[in-house]
Amino acid sequence: MLADPGDGSGEFMPVTSSKIIEFLADGSFTSNGNICVFSTLNDGDSEGSYLTSDEGYSVECEGPFVSPLNLQLKDGFLILTFLCIEPCQQKYKRIQ
Repeated sequence: MLADPGDGSGEFMPVTSSKIIEFLADGSFTSNGNICVFSTLNDGDSEGSYLTSDEGYSVECEGPFVSPLNLQLKDGFLILTFLCIEPCQQKYKRIQ
């Protein structure tokens, strides 16, 4: 996870988590946790759809603040970028 303290010095830090996100070819996804929340908890099943564009992928998140969750494939990792005042991201490794 990356949670920048506000001065640009934030770096990805390792976490222990069993959160899994599965993206399907039909434009849907499933997860054992809420992917729209900046948390590594696997606290219940969630599902939804993702969109593709020239900029990458996105998921429309609902809740108190409706915002897109941006997803990017970079160097073999999936990076989720959340709407935060300071940079906050999660990085996932592909498993099969």
